[in-house]
Amino acid sequence: ALAAYPGANILAPTPADLSKSKRGEFLSRVATNDWDIIIVPFSSFKLLPVSAETQSDFYQREIDTLFDYLSELKADKSPTRAIKEIEKSIKRFQVKLDNLADMRKDDEKTITWEELGVDMLIVDEFHFFKNLYFSTRMTRIAGLTNTDSQRAFDMFVKFSWTQHNSGKVIGLTGTPVTNTLAEFFTMQRYFQLETLQELGLSHFDAWANQFALAEAGLEMTPDGSGFRMNTRFRKFVNVPELMQIWFQVVDAKRVDDHSGIEHPDLFEGKPVKVLTDGGKELLDYVSTLAERAEKVRARLVRPDVDNMLCITGIVPAKRNYFPTDYELILCLFRCFSCKDLLILCGDTETV
Repeated sequence: ALAAYPGANILAPTPADLSKSKRGEFLSRVATNDWDIIIVPFSSFKLLPVSAETQSDFYQREIDTLFDYLSELKADKSPTRAIKEIEKSIKRFQVKLDNLADMRKDDEKTITWEELGVDMLIVDEFHFFKNLYFSTRMTRIAGLTNTDSQRAFDMFVKFSWTQHNSGKVIGLTGTPVTNTLAEFFTMQRYFQLETLQELGLSHFDAWANQFALAEAGLEMTPDGSGFRMNTRFRKFVNVPELMQIWFQVVDAKRVDDHSGIEHPDLFEGKPVKVLTDGGKELLDYVSTLAERAEKVRARLVRPDVDNMLCITGIVPAKRNYFPTDYELILCLFRCFSCKDLLILCGDTETV
């Protein structure tokens, strides 16, 4: 930042500045000085508190929305499972709302997010905040993770409050969608919530019916022992209309003939599937994965000894564990596809 703006007044707190004993002093420095840039790490951003009043408004709006949706589900005679999920969500938000009573006392002596004077919020690696809760009746679609991430909700509250109070927000990421098409909806909630509300698409089910297509398909099981049928969102529909909305707020690099991005030459202009023999060693290795998965499902091993994350993600769960050659190869492929660096020390002659 200093290289780009040498005259800027920049505040970059240390971990000690954000400790419980010194956090109040740091917040006072932010609120009482005219800073151009304040740099805060992900791990500490949630320590900048939002007032209990703002949180209460958000929780109450979520509860009201869920009650309206619950009435629609009951009127449509939706599956009991979907109704119970919404009722659980209402109870969860009600508990959070009730717990705000203690926070109101702390607000009297704590500088909150609303008092810091932040008029622009820029967040790098914004895909880390994609696990934002939303309600849905589509409970039988695979891969539709809907976790209640406190980090994502905290960011959503701060984003919404900043935009509502004439501030600006920017999220930087090269991977807004990584695991499921529902993440696209989440990104739009962060940046285009009012637009979605105007279009009647602020609820996930309405958005998914308009822009995503769920199809059944044959998939390999996580342990590689066989196949299974799964219904999941497999492609976008009405893409031109979706992009017209999305590019109102997105600055993206389009890949076309004039973008200057080179593509490798493909045989006959398209990918070619090549069938190869897995070999006995690979087949034996996959069989061991299936055996381990069966033991995990039958609860014959403790989670700290083996679990599905270890089986599917090559994450050793126990000490003195030495991966096989195939595990090393798969792990290296994963490392090269992300930002991690794996260093192996010891006997590597057989690798």
